[in-house]
Amino acid sequence: MKRSVYLPLLLLALLGAAPAIGAGADPGRGAVSGQVLEGGIPLASVQVYAYQLVDRTLRLATTGGGGEFLFDALPAGLYKLVAFKRGFLPAVVMLTRASRDAAQWVELQLAPAAGQAEPGRPGEEFWSLREQVPADVLRELETGGTETLLAAHEPPGTPRPGFAAAMSAETGTLDLPDGAEAAMTGGEVRLEGQLRGLLLRLDGDYRQLAPESFAGGMAGQGGEASSLAVRLAHGSHGELDLRSRVNRLNTFVGDELVPVDFQQYGVRWSGSIGSTGESALSAWYTEENGLHAQGPVAPAAIPIASRSVRLEGTYARPLTRDAGLRAGLRFRQRTGSYLDELLSASGGRLSTRQLEAFGGGDLLLGERVELEYGLAGGLHENGVAVTPRAGVGVGLGGSWRGEALVSHRFEMENDDRWGQREFLPLLVVEEDPCEMAGLSCYQLGVRRGNEENLFAVELASRDYDRTVRLYFSRDFFDQFESLFLVPGDRVPEVRVTLSRQFGGFLVARWESIAALGGGGTFLAADQNAYRNGVTYLVTSLDTRFLNLGTGVLLAFQRLSQDLEPLDSRRPGLSSLDAERLQLTLVQDLNVFFDLSTEWAMRVNMELARGTTAYGDQHPFEGFRRRITTGLSVRF
Repeated sequence: MKRSVYLPLLLLALLGAAPAIGAGADPGRGAVSGQVLEGGIPLASVQVYAYQLVDRTLRLATTGGGGEFLFDALPAGLYKLVAFKRGFLPAVVMLTRASRDAAQWVELQLAPAAGQAEPGRPGEEFWSLREQVPADVLRELETGGTETLLAAHEPPGTPRPGFAAAMSAETGTLDLPDGAEAAMTGGEVRLEGQLRGLLLRLDGDYRQLAPESFAGGMAGQGGEASSLAVRLAHGSHGELDLRSRVNRLNTFVGDELVPVDFQQYGVRWSGSIGSTGESALSAWYTEENGLHAQGPVAPAAIPIASRSVRLEGTYARPLTRDAGLRAGLRFRQRTGSYLDELLSASGGRLSTRQLEAFGGGDLLLGERVELEYGLAGGLHENGVAVTPRAGVGVGLGGSWRGEALVSHRFEMENDDRWGQREFLPLLVVEEDPCEMAGLSCYQLGVRRGNEENLFAVELASRDYDRTVRLYFSRDFFDQFESLFLVPGDRVPEVRVTLSRQFGGFLVARWESIAALGGGGTFLAADQNAYRNGVTYLVTSLDTRFLNLGTGVLLAFQRLSQDLEPLDSRRPGLSSLDAERLQLTLVQDLNVFFDLSTEWAMRVNMELARGTTAYGDQHPFEGFRRRITTGLSVRF
C-alpha cells in the first residue's frame, strides 16, 4: 500500500468536494429528508451519515441554514442515520427503507456536549458505528470522494443549482532506469450535477510520460494513461456506472523496447428489487500485454499477456432490524499466453474458467456483538472449491472494539496443478487477499476511538494457494513496484493506524504495513525452480494544518523479494530490492489571496533506488527522481 496521493486527491481534499446539490421545495420521489434541531432551533453544518448495515455502504449529507438534509433515492435496506457536529452529542436513529421509491422524513435532536458521553448514550453508539466502517471509506469522505454526496445547503424553496466542476493539471520530470529523463504531464476533470431528477457525475484523467530521444532517433521508455468514469443515478431506476481505463507504456527488456499495455472496460447497475431487496449487476473486460510477467525469474504461471471477462450479480436484503443476508454469483474466464509450454499443451496458451456462488450475512447480538458468516463455492474445469468464512466483532467497553475473522478454502480437484496455473493480480490497498486468493486466512484486530482520534492494530496470516501479483500503487508508471506470491507462501502481516486531531489546527494520520514471509516453491520461466521469500514495509504520515490550508504527506516503502534456487549449485538472487521516499506539499491559495474561485497548488518530490522493471537486468545504483507540480481549481 503505497499511499501515493496524486494531484487530484490531495488538491481536491483541500478544496473540498464539488459543491453539494441543494434541495428544492419538493425533495422528489424516493427522498429521505429531514431536519436536525437543538431544542427546536435548526442546526446548520451538521454532518448526517446514512450507514447501510447489510452492505456497509456510507453516504453523507450536510445540513443547510434551516437544519435540513436530503438523501436522494436511498436504496432499500436497514440504516443507521447519524447526526454529528463538534460540540454536540451525536444522535443515532434506525431507519428501515422498504423500497428505493419510498419518501421518508426524519427529525434528529442534538444536545450540547457537557463532557464525556455517559455509558449507553448516543455518543457511545455513534463511535461504535464509526469503528465498523472501513477506513478507506472514511478517508474518501474526508477528501470528498464519496460516490454519492447529496446535501441541502440552502433553505427550502431555493432553486437547484446547475453543475459544479473541479479541474487540476500537473507537470514534472522523471528519471528513467537507463539514466535518461522523461517529462510528465497530466490533469483531471470532475463534473457533477442534477437534471430533472437525474444525477450525473463524470470523472476523467489523463497522464503522459514523454521520454527523450536517443541517438539514431530511437525513443526510450514512455507512455500514457487515461481513465473515464460516468455515473447516472435516478430515484426510480437505480444507478448506472460506466468505467474505462487505457494505459500504454514502453520499457526495455534487455536491449529491446517492448510494449506494456493495459485496457479495462466495465459497467455496473444497482437498484431495488421487490419491496426490500437491493441488487447489483456488473461486467468487466480486461486485456493486458507485458504488465504482470517480469523477467525470466518470474513464475511461469504469470502470463505475458492475457484477456479476462468477469460477470457478477449480487442481492442483499434485511431480514430483521438486527440481521441481513446477501448472496451472489460470479463468473470469470481468463485466457493467457505463457513463456513456458509445460503449463499447456497448446503452444504456451492457457484458458481457465471459474464459476462461484457465495452468500453470507450479519447478525447483531445486543449493542456490542456482531457476527459475520459466509460460504462460497467455486467450480472450475479441474475441481471444486468450498470456502467457509466466519467473524465476530465485540465492543470491549468505552470506545474499544475487537474483531476476529477466519476463512479456509477446501479444494477438491482432479488436477493438482490448478493452484500452480491459476493467476490473480491484486492491489494491496483495495482488495482482500483472504477473499480472492487465500487458502487460509486468520485476522485479529483491536481499535479504539474514531477516525479523527484512532488507534488500530490488525494482525493477519495468509496462506496462498495460487499465484498472485501484488501491486503497491495505482500509478501505472509505478506498476513494476510489485511482488509475486506463489502457492505454499505464508505471509504474516501487521497493520497499524494512528490518527489524531490536535485542537482545531492540525490533523495527523500515520499508517504502516509490514510483512515477512514466503516459503512456496515455483517453476520460473528460465526452467529453474525457486523458493520464494518476500518482505515489504509501507508507511506514511499525512498531516493537515487546517488554519493554514496546508497538507504535508511523507511516505516510505521498501519491497524485497529473495529467491533461493532449489538446485544448491546455483546462487540465490534478488528479484526485487527497491525503496521509495515521497514528500508531497499542498497549499490552499485562498488562504492568502482573495480569489473568486477556489485554487490550490501541489508539489510532489520522490526519490527511488534499487532494481527496477525487469529485476536485475537493469540495475541502477543511484537515486531516481520524480518532481511534479500542479494547480487545481473548483467552480
